[in-house]
Amino acid sequence: MISAKGWFKASFKDGGIALRVSFPIHTQVINGRQIPKIDVTNFNLGFDTRKITISIGGGILADIGDLFIGLFKSTIIKQIANGVNSKVPGSLSSSIQSFLVASNGMLSLPYGIGFDFQFPQDPQVTA
Repeated sequence: MISAKGWFKASFKDGGIALRVSFPIHTQVINGRQIPKIDVTNFNLGFDTRKITISIGGGILADIGDLFIGLFKSTIIKQIANGVNSKVPGSLSSSIQSFLVASNGMLSLPYGIGFDFQFPQDPQVTA
């Protein structure tokens, strides 16, 4: 077995990471109250590999660093994005839904202020 020590640093320039999310808002009746229901759709985390700077240092790893940089940019970063894009939308939808149901359409704010966010009907977004 060969053992090597070194370091790896990846940084992203402006615009290196883009996140696009759509979350349509509907209503649902919970305990007789019509509260929002939010689904997460069209979730897309993307990386612009041209805007990723990678540095590798230390011993033999630094000597063959270009191989790791190419592998990271061409394969690993895409696998990270695919994993996030496949897992996060369902988890995020579930977390938002759990919060909305548990709140029963009421949000407590500081100083004893309450916010009632019931909807009388499905929201309509117009341009």
